Amino acid sequence: MARRKREIQVQNTPEFQAWLRSKKVSRRERKDPEALRAHYQEYHNLNRQTRKRSPLLNFKMPSLGSIDLDQLGNGIRTAQDIFGALQNLRGMWDITKK
Repeated sequence: MARRKREIQVQNTPEFQAWLRSKKVSRRERKDPEALRAHYQEYHNLNRQTRKRSPLLNFKMPSLGSIDLDQLGNGIRTAQDIFGALQNLRGMWDITKK
């Protein structure tokens, strides 16, 4: 299914009016709603600000050659030790609570 273009409403801002003057659009054409809509679409496309990409989209996975497996294993062991200690503390808290 084809994507429909959303109709852009004309906003008569001072910047748009200045742009029309710089393009030398006649006053008669400025009063015509269809011509004004076409000019505004052109103005909107030229002056549209680009969106900033989210940081998650900029994230790149490291190459496998740059990963130090010993350091990774040590980090995993450290995390297991911490979680084990927390579970022991939680178990001790449950015993004293009863």
